[in-house]
Amino acid sequence: MRFSRVLVFFCAFLLFFILMGCGQPLAAIEEEIASGHAEQLRLDDADVSTILALKNIEPLVLDLAWERAFPQFFTASVSPGGDLVTVFSTFSEGRRKWMGLKVFDTRGDLVWEHLFKDGEYRSGWGRVLSPSNHIGAAAFHYNGMGNFYLFDSLGRLLWTRPVWGNVSAVMSVEAERLALIDHARGMLYLLDLSGQELRSYPVTTGATAQFMHGGDYLLVQDGKQVFIVTARGRQVFKSTVDPETQRHATFSHGGKYIAVSTGDGDSSVYLFDFAGQQLWSYLLYFGGTNQLAFSPDDSYLAVYDVGRRAGLYLFDVETGELAWRYFFEVPAEHKVSLRHLAFTPDSSLVVAHVVEGYQDQTIGFTEKHALVVFTIDGKVKWKADLGKNIEYHLSANGKALVIGSNSIAGNGDFPSNTLAYYNLDPLLTPFEGKEEDHEAGGSGTTKGD
Repeated sequence: MRFSRVLVFFCAFLLFFILMGCGQPLAAIEEEIASGHAEQLRLDDADVSTILALKNIEPLVLDLAWERAFPQFFTASVSPGGDLVTVFSTFSEGRRKWMGLKVFDTRGDLVWEHLFKDGEYRSGWGRVLSPSNHIGAAAFHYNGMGNFYLFDSLGRLLWTRPVWGNVSAVMSVEAERLALIDHARGMLYLLDLSGQELRSYPVTTGATAQFMHGGDYLLVQDGKQVFIVTARGRQVFKSTVDPETQRHATFSHGGKYIAVSTGDGDSSVYLFDFAGQQLWSYLLYFGGTNQLAFSPDDSYLAVYDVGRRAGLYLFDVETGELAWRYFFEVPAEHKVSLRHLAFTPDSSLVVAHVVEGYQDQTIGFTEKHALVVFTIDGKVKWKADLGKNIEYHLSANGKALVIGSNSIAGNGDFPSNTLAYYNLDPLLTPFEGKEEDHEAGGSGTTKGD
């Protein structure tokens, strides 16, 4: 009981800090920029900063584990452990065609499938929601209404629930609680494993939910509010937020720390301990989304997609020291972003998904995708070019990669309606022998990002 009270107080304190605006006010930041002090803060770790030109790294060719073609448009996802792949599409049963969900293993063998025998369904999705491989799926009619389905790891349908439009779902690690957000209706439902509704809460645009401490608490954020509820649905904290302010927060895996990043005028990252004490902060470049990720052992904190060059920063959690940072160099007319980042389970490697967007004179706007893998001490291990105009899914442990293509023929590097699965595990081993120098432009710093 005492632990729960301390946790609630801690979360409330941190959320108050987030809502009120971490760090210095905008006027103070602008004053620092005018004086040049902010530039000094951003460049004081010149020895650990590198501009990385992706074109100068010889790409590694990934070995394809398996590939499947589908007759029509599909959506896909990969489980956190990389052991399951879900595909939602239209499948045939005799002369009939139904929307359906198929689940494949690492060899490409079909584990189970389910056909949604409602002829009015026209779209949907399916995803693995928990380490126990519970799978959620949603299927929708033309008017946007439909149903949400929950399956166990064997493909048995546990329950179904009507929804009023696009939905998203998150599940606690122990699979005891599920938060279902009906974005069209503007409602979040807290459900138990049997599908019983414990509580419901109104939410607004961009609502997200995150279970904390094994599902004891649920943190909900949207464009206007932040609130925390217990596993039984009791609301223990609520406050409004400024919809114009960009902020992100994430808890460490062990629950000992919380990291908060801000954008806009105060582009910074902050780290707090369990007691709500600020341990350290760092000023970031402006212009990025400033996403956050802890290493599995909570020794490192990554801040990624920083500034206009999609910077990747790695910090030592205990000391706050910037271990290294990279910025990605692309042609002036191109735009680069760092879409996703994963640590390997042993926290020895960082896997980054980098996207380069540009206008192609033949096919229009094009996105080139690449994986770049770094060692924890900041060396580039390898890069792999994934192709153009693809759909990309990386498992949470970085060990499985799924590439899907629904592109019109000629607009991408994969045949249309094709899914490819890659096992990255053999490539995610520590360096042996002398490392290659992949740094473009030497170890120079990023001036004027």
